[in-house]
Amino acid sequence: MKLFIKTIPKALNILAILTMACLGLKIFYFNNIPEAFDGGYEVGVIIEGLLASIIASYIFYLIVVHLKETKDKHIIYPHVQQWANIVVSTCTSQLADMCKATGVQLDLNTITKVQIDQAMNALNPHSQSPLLINLPQNYANWLQYLIHNIQKSRSYITKIMSQIIYIDSTLVALVTSIEECSYFNVLNQVYRHPMKNTNMSFVSNNFFDYCQKCAELKRYIEEMGLLQKR
Repeated sequence: MKLFIKTIPKALNILAILTMACLGLKIFYFNNIPEAFDGGYEVGVIIEGLLASIIASYIFYLIVVHLKETKDKHIIYPHVQQWANIVVSTCTSQLADMCKATGVQLDLNTITKVQIDQAMNALNPHSQSPLLINLPQNYANWLQYLIHNIQKSRSYITKIMSQIIYIDSTLVALVTSIEECSYFNVLNQVYRHPMKNTNMSFVSNNFFDYCQKCAELKRYIEEMGLLQKR
């Protein structure tokens, strides 16, 4: 019920309130005073009909259009929320793997730029990562591992955006900011060319920005989950 009320367009609510106020003023005040000019009564009848039709249209929208949209959102949002959670968990799992590899504590909720710098300085893009790409023991290097997670994130962002008519602008902005973040673009460019770097410090700033955006999405998912339960 709260989702139904909260998602009614504010401009529409304001228009409805003003219209009802004008209609009440017309019925309880202007209808009880003599007409100020010839034909004033007829003009009043037209205005009253116009105001009543606006209110009727508002009620029609709520019952026929908005109620259906809300029901559709209740069906779609659990899937969208799951996909958004995967985008966030993809980031947190990378932080956990980097923590194991470098010994630097990395938590998405409390992460700092200094911690990212330390981890990236200790991470060799050519060394073995936890990502198994072929059996029995063929592991990807860290650069391949990071690219794999970028592709995974983008695939789930695509799933989310496929339901754009059911999701709000805040979620669209958050997932779009992740998909278009500089980290994704920089690492994809680097991956296309041979690289001799022995650490990942060149992408520290970009990766920290990516983590910040995922943290914002995580907070939004938590707020959205609470809203869905009410």
